Amino acid sequence: EPIIKRKNGNLWPQVNDQLRDLWHEFWRRPEVAGEIPGNEVERLLVRSWLRDGEILTRHVLGTRASVQHNARIPYSLELLEADYLPMDLNGDGIVHGVEKNAWGRSVAYHLYKEHPGNTIVPFNKTTFETKTVPAELITHLKFVRRFRQTRGVPIIHGVINRMDDIK
Repeated sequence: EPIIKRKNGNLWPQVNDQLRDLWHEFWRRPEVAGEIPGNEVERLLVRSWLRDGEILTRHVLGTRASVQHNARIPYSLELLEADYLPMDLNGDGIVHGVEKNAWGRSVAYHLYKEHPGNTIVPFNKTTFETKTVPAELITHLKFVRRFRQTRGVPIIHGVINRMDDIK
């Protein structure tokens, strides 16, 4: 709920109403494809986060020919499953597809251009193209068990390990 105030401390109803209207317009279809309403986006994000241990959201900002935002606000969300982050991309400061600086801070994400499950290549020879996205445009929600952990783990991983122990 917007609570913008004037200099005198009183609420500014016109601005707050305008912000509320813009939020509702954006939240009707916040993701770039325009297929999923905001409340379902929240459900899908949580479901994927708990199942896979992590979820990526790319913040698509500004106007450009390749993007059609679904509201007057030039901002959309690109929702990406953890599968878009290559586990086998390592080296030169890259850990599981996440480029990090000397302090362990994420500076870029190397993401598959398409979901790896969508690619059909004959003879089992697969080449996956990646694109580099600056870390400030990505929200990487992950369930971690230790400091500086790069990738998330499913919340059920402890149960799976325990079941494996008792066979």
